[in-house]
Amino acid sequence: MSADLNSERSQRLKQLFDETVGLDVADRRSYLDRACADDATLKREVESLLSSDKQAGSASLQTAALDASPGITSVQTRIGTRVGVYQLVKEVGRGGMGDVYRAVRVDGHFDKEVAIKLVRGGTDSACDGTGCGSSD
Repeated sequence: MSADLNSERSQRLKQLFDETVGLDVADRRSYLDRACADDATLKREVESLLSSDKQAGSASLQTAALDASPGITSVQTRIGTRVGVYQLVKEVGRGGMGDVYRAVRVDGHFDKEVAIKLVRGGTDSACDGTGCGSSD
């Protein structure tokens, strides 16, 4: 498959996901039946994304995966900590708003390395609501 076709397919997949994610199950099914009538593989891909989205939910966005507040724990005690399916293995950076760690996926589905930024809350962060970046 050429890069252009692959890009078009990715765009279509994203479009269908965006159009159906807010629908109830019955409406979603009939919409995908119509929209993917000639492409069963595309329909399965959209359904897979929708299923993953449902499993992930939005609850994870409402709570901290790990408390990164200063004084709560040291860098050394964060190493080895799991954040979702990833395990922190090394600190790679530190700034006013948080710390960045190299992490590896440890759930066994596949191998992947990522960077995870743990953002500190409270007034210690660089943007504490007092005009972050302003030059008053």
